[in-house]
Amino acid sequence: MINFIFFSLLILQIETLPSPVINRNSFELLSNSRYSFHSGFSSNLSDQVLSNILWAMARAPIIGSYREIYVAKPNNLYLYNPENHTLNLHLTGNRRSNSNSAFEIGVATERYEEAGFIIQLGLLAATSFWDSLSNAVSCPMQSATNYANNNWSPIHPIRLVNVYGFSQRRGIDTTNIAISSDSSLPRPVIYQHDTFEILIRDLSFDTIFLPSPLSIEKISQILWAGYGVTPHMTANNRRGLTVPSAVANYYLTQKIYLVNENGVYRYHNRLPPGTNLTTADHRIEVIVNEDRRSALRNAIPRIPQTAPVYIIICVGDTSSNYHLLEAGFVGIQMLLQAKSLNLSSSLTLPLLPNERNLIREVLSLPSSDFPVIIFSCGEKISEIKEGKKVKKESFGRFKIYDFLGRKILETNKPIDASRLKKGVYFILYENLWRKIVVN
Repeated sequence: MINFIFFSLLILQIETLPSPVINRNSFELLSNSRYSFHSGFSSNLSDQVLSNILWAMARAPIIGSYREIYVAKPNNLYLYNPENHTLNLHLTGNRRSNSNSAFEIGVATERYEEAGFIIQLGLLAATSFWDSLSNAVSCPMQSATNYANNNWSPIHPIRLVNVYGFSQRRGIDTTNIAISSDSSLPRPVIYQHDTFEILIRDLSFDTIFLPSPLSIEKISQILWAGYGVTPHMTANNRRGLTVPSAVANYYLTQKIYLVNENGVYRYHNRLPPGTNLTTADHRIEVIVNEDRRSALRNAIPRIPQTAPVYIIICVGDTSSNYHLLEAGFVGIQMLLQAKSLNLSSSLTLPLLPNERNLIREVLSLPSSDFPVIIFSCGEKISEIKEGKKVKKESFGRFKIYDFLGRKILETNKPIDASRLKKGVYFILYENLWRKIVVN
């Protein structure tokens, strides 16, 4: 009898969620369509929507030493268990900050940037239902975050709370307004064949990159996904972006930099001079007209050394949660877009103060911009085999790149490997890549 009572109480403390479903919308369409609802919603959302949102949030790469995802429903407050996809009772009773919300999800992480990853995935997962019967809307709210930290008894401080509800919304928006005013970037593609839920199944960081240059079309797509303009106009009449921002202040405006073989560029999503938040643009501005990638790699040796493209995400204030959360939103968007394009990609964070100084120095960035994330990207190497240590003997016809991704030789004639210095090389031979160590 005692065992039965104990088992019954245990069941009451664990709530099982339905399995996630696959919707038909691509990541690009969701990024173009998403916008925040601050009020005017009701509590009529299904557990299926909640299930998809929590499952998507748990796909975010882990950066810090802990992660907790809390769910406040009308009946109880739960702690999400991603391993079993269940809700474990944390506190009894209604712990929502808004009586009209369907549920509120709070994220506790060591880094604000990681919380940004998680929150953004939850926003996209809700938007993915917009072409179905579920009008799932949401908004990250500081007021709900303050309430949660005071009333939820979290194990660690909650960085941000997403508030979800039911409301009428516009639906999936296919309008593409990201047009370059100076033709420096091609127009991004809104329609893609990927499906969001399939795309995020395995969000991991890559370590091997094809050193060859990345096309301007793919660079344009990544920059737009990270911080590009969308059709939405905010409540304070500002042009919306692919990511949310507190009071639509868009703290990272003019603080995202592209580094490739041609130089260093600042990304702009506003018309010149680039600060009018009511306008829309999609362009890059030259900051340095020479290749600074080797200097960046030497300054920050822990970034992937063969990536042909780096994007530096900066903030204006490293003590501001709004700035760091927004950097996280941008970072995960770029990672998702790279995965959608079948590219290798990685995020390097957190950056130490001395690393920030070095990055600013080698890339000639303004002293008011503080790098917090480095996004690395390049084409995938379709096949790479770890080569054994080899003697300096003859190879066949090949292209050869050094460890920094610089092509040092391309020939149709057999050559003598004794011409190569000792070191690690990536060799393209008969359409296959091999990593070779030369003694």
